[in-house]
Amino acid sequence: MTEKPVVALIDAEAARFAEALADLPVTLRPYAAPTPPAAEALATITYALAAPDRLAAYLPSMPALRWAQSTWAGVNPLLPLLPSRPELAVSALKGPFGALMVRYLNFWLDGFEQGLLVALAAQRRARWTHGAVRRQSARNFSGARAVVLGTGAIGVDLGAALTARGYHTIGLNRSGAPAPGFAEVYPIGERLAALAGAEVLVSVVPATAETAGLLDEAALAALAPGALLMNVGRGSVVQEAALLAALESGHLGAAVLDVFESEPLPEDHAFWEAPRCFVTPHISAPTEWEAVVPVFRENLRKVLAGEPPTGLVDPGRGY
Repeated sequence: MTEKPVVALIDAEAARFAEALADLPVTLRPYAAPTPPAAEALATITYALAAPDRLAAYLPSMPALRWAQSTWAGVNPLLPLLPSRPELAVSALKGPFGALMVRYLNFWLDGFEQGLLVALAAQRRARWTHGAVRRQSARNFSGARAVVLGTGAIGVDLGAALTARGYHTIGLNRSGAPAPGFAEVYPIGERLAALAGAEVLVSVVPATAETAGLLDEAALAALAPGALLMNVGRGSVVQEAALLAALESGHLGAAVLDVFESEPLPEDHAFWEAPRCFVTPHISAPTEWEAVVPVFRENLRKVLAGEPPTGLVDPGRGY
């Protein structure tokens, strides 16, 4: 009798995953603790469904692991470990994030276009800014330039949402290759040309050596006066000093930040008090464990059938 493949469930929701996946033709071993058990318990496990930070702690005790499905969109905690494990394939979570981020985008764009962000910023200073709010809400954004930094699956959804709102939507990616939902796409090397005069900039790129500090003083200066910056990708993409300076000078109309180099954002960080800076605690696309289940089911089916799973991470690129 052939033994069933063993799948480790390494996540705070391990028990729930075990219940939801109980019908699969595998042996499930749930591990909810952030630290691994004795090494011998993990030595023969070949597959895993795991939170990347926890898998990073478990990985040294899992020499037989050949494929892991991340429960996150990003896998940054694993990236330093993957070069030494060329036999290990990791799939980032793909699929459930786009619609959630579009909802987040539309919420803040409504506030930006209607002048509500002006009013919220003024409330912090106990200022009645009726005129400023009216001037912002009277602006016509039809045909205005909007840029999405990153044209992967989520970026395409955001681009389509901006286009539906009437913006002239431009994508920025590594090569400048066309992407659906964008009127134009520029390579990252031509970012200043893409950003020139943009009223809206949304960053959704991962944290890599190439994207670190990409939104610097020159990039922010290229935006239209009063523009909106939204970062829902990774905090390292934005040069914090340049962003704070653009807010203080008034060149940048507002910044909506959901991701940061250090999370949770320290209580004494300048972003909390910066003018027209709106901080949310990494919740632009909150994904419940239930949304992970169908992605894992399909990818595990492919792996067991000898097919490549979706969302495979390229350690060299970082995503």
